[in-house]
Amino acid sequence: MRNEAFVHNEIANATVKILVANEFQGRGVFITPDGYVLTAFHCIGECPPDITIETRFGETFKAELDEAKTLKHAKYDIAVLKINEKAAHYLPLGRILSQNVTDDVVATGYPAGDDPRHDKPVYLFSRISQIRADNKIQIPNAIKGRGQSGGPVYHYATKRVIGLATEGYQQEVMMDTGLATRFDTLFEKWPELEIINNKVAQTWEKRLVELDVELDEGNDNKNGGKKLSREFLSKNPQIKRKLINALFACPSMKDDQIRRTIINQLPPEISNSMSSLSHGKAHVINILDVCLNFSGGLEKLIDAIREFDEETEQIQALDIFIRKW
Repeated sequence: MRNEAFVHNEIANATVKILVANEFQGRGVFITPDGYVLTAFHCIGECPPDITIETRFGETFKAELDEAKTLKHAKYDIAVLKINEKAAHYLPLGRILSQNVTDDVVATGYPAGDDPRHDKPVYLFSRISQIRADNKIQIPNAIKGRGQSGGPVYHYATKRVIGLATEGYQQEVMMDTGLATRFDTLFEKWPELEIINNKVAQTWEKRLVELDVELDEGNDNKNGGKKLSREFLSKNPQIKRKLINALFACPSMKDDQIRRTIINQLPPEISNSMSSLSHGKAHVINILDVCLNFSGGLEKLIDAIREFDEETEQIQALDIFIRKW
């Protein structure tokens, strides 16, 4: 998928913290523009006194449990919440079939709960290993801890959220494998959701198509194209500074040894032109300046960085910056 970085960022944007009486209990996901949120019912429990939604951007909203739409039984474990605000980021729901076993998925969450040292979204990649008869999807290596409960599991093939992370197997039963609850019964209990979700899906797919067009039209710009040329950056030093900062933010570019390994992966005509005397950010500036002297040099540099920093938040931010310009 060419737009994975965008998809992952949007999943994280739509994912929220669930707090009950100001205590962190798990995750949820916005599913409509008018503020409906899904989470695991066990995250809020019976008759929650005070539910708060907290977004990735630090916004907080009071939420109410919609009893009529909620599925309290442990077999389903889906709570439907509502805030009285518009949601800026939301994702469509989907169903899967037996032929989707082995398909790729990503679960987004914060497995370490509300530990402030782990406040960045984690993307955990896996494949569907089983669709069980009890409404659960079995997913290895993608559900790591309590902080993911209620968080979304996104299915690349259908471009939909196909489940909510609900639990992991006991270690003595199966190591490092978790379960997500499906939405089939939710659609049955909440008939209007089909129409609502179709509109959300249309908006989402339109945005994905627009992004692909942007990538096609800006293909030369992506990773060092015509616009981010030496001439353009010399006339726009503020943009060059931002590009340098985005490059230096990548973990591999902060490490002198890995940075030199990256240089060695570049074509000889580029790598042989670089100074080996500078360090840290000054070295990154030198690397960028040399790469800009060669056609496609910046693209080759970012591809080399991606080998070490793939799926990190920093490389995704760098991709977004490159697409912008």
